Amino acid sequence: VGSLLSGILSLVFLPDNRSVSRDASTTTNSKTKKKRSFLEDTRHSGQIAMRPSIWPLLTIKVIGGVCASMHSTAIPLVLTQVLHFEPQQLGLVMSCGMFAVAFFGAFFMAPLIKMFGSFGMMNLGMLSRSILGLVMAGVVSTYASTMLLSSTS
Repeated sequence: VGSLLSGILSLVFLPDNRSVSRDASTTTNSKTKKKRSFLEDTRHSGQIAMRPSIWPLLTIKVIGGVCASMHSTAIPLVLTQVLHFEPQQLGLVMSCGMFAVAFFGAFFMAPLIKMFGSFGMMNLGMLSRSILGLVMAGVVSTYASTMLLSSTS
C-alpha cells in the first residue's frame, strides 16, 4: 500500500515542465529532442533496469524492502504478545515511529546528503543498518536465553 501511495504521489507532484524557465541553450536543445510517450518512457526505464550494473542495487533494494516489511510486521506482534501492550500503547508507539521517520526525512536528509554526498549516505546507511541489526540480534538472543532459563527453573 505504501509503495502504491508513493507512486501515486510521485505522479501527482511531478514538476510541470511548461512552468520551468529555461535558458536559450536548453530551449533549443529541448526543441531538437523528440518527446517520448509514456509507453516509450516506460520501455526506456525497462532498458535501464536490464543493465547488469543495476542488478546489485536492485537486489539490495529488494532485500532491504523485504527486511523492512518483516520488521514492520514483527514489531506490533512483539509489542502486543511479548510485552503485552494495549492497543492505545501500540498505536502511540507506531505513530511516534512514523512521525520520527517523516521528521528525519524532512529536516535531516538534505543536510546529511550535502555533508556526506549520496555515495557516503548510502555507505552510512548500510553501516548503520548492519550495526543496528547486530544490536537487535544481541537483544533478541539475550531475551530468548533469559526466557529459556526462566522457563526451565
